[in-house]
Amino acid sequence: MADSGGVKQFTDEMGQTVGEVAQDLKDEVGRSLEQAAQSAAGTPTAQQLQPFDSTQGKQKQLEDQKKLAEARRKIAFWKKTQEEQLKVRQEMKQKEEQRLQQTENKKQDGRFKFFEQKQKKQTVLAPTPTSSIENKSKMAA
Repeated sequence: MADSGGVKQFTDEMGQTVGEVAQDLKDEVGRSLEQAAQSAAGTPTAQQLQPFDSTQGKQKQLEDQKKLAEARRKIAFWKKTQEEQLKVRQEMKQKEEQRLQQTENKKQDGRFKFFEQKQKKQTVLAPTPTSSIENKSKMAA
């Protein structure tokens, strides 16, 4: 029976060790999942919250200033580009309106000339009206 006591003790120790390993594994998996969730959500982890020394802080500040300057430069570039495009569009619209106005003026001129020519033909073909006094004198003669 001494042998069965040793097996029981070994089994108990093995179960305790397996339980501890399982608990450690569970804790590590939990931390990994938490870290993954925080990085996905954008919240800083404990590693990311470590304080910088002065040179790292200055380098980070310098990099941030460079990024900010680059972003401002890009914003100014795109704003200027947008303004130039708007100006070009306005000029093109104005030119198109002028062209349409000139076309309309030509049509109006053509209609007016046609109307004038029609009036001249009617004037030439139609007898000139005479006064009633002239008619009576012609009739009496």
